[in-house]
Amino acid sequence: MLIVESAVRMTVRNAIVLSVLRDHRDFDSDVLRSVARDRLLDLADEEDEAARRVGQRDGGHPDERGVRLVALHLGVAETLRERAADAEFVEGILRQARDAALEDIASTMMTAPVERTPDYDRYRADRIASFVGLDLTELAAQRGVDLMEL
Repeated sequence: MLIVESAVRMTVRNAIVLSVLRDHRDFDSDVLRSVARDRLLDLADEEDEAARRVGQRDGGHPDERGVRLVALHLGVAETLRERAADAEFVEGILRQARDAALEDIASTMMTAPVERTPDYDRYRADRIASFVGLDLTELAAQRGVDLMEL
């Protein structure tokens, strides 16, 4: 189950990173909970399919080992569905994935080289003014913050 939990955590972590860096969206716990649950349920379906395949070997009459494997796959599928329905378990996955994603994003931002062109310093003040005048104003408006009151 550790490998399964790691896979689910990685799926959620990747969803966070893509959401923030590529799509420029805010962290949305509801969406990410759904991502975790969906991944758990997908993995449960894969276990059901594995049990079906094992059960169909040898003309649908598996040997003793095959019977144990079918039971194992079905048990794992059941556990995954229980975990998908367990809000506390899903929250734990979400917390761990969020922490890992934030660490990844922060380390990437800290180590990403800034390309300095010959005009970099000359136009720095213009870039800052543009950021404050456009991006910050737009963000404040989206959040319902009046910058004049600050």
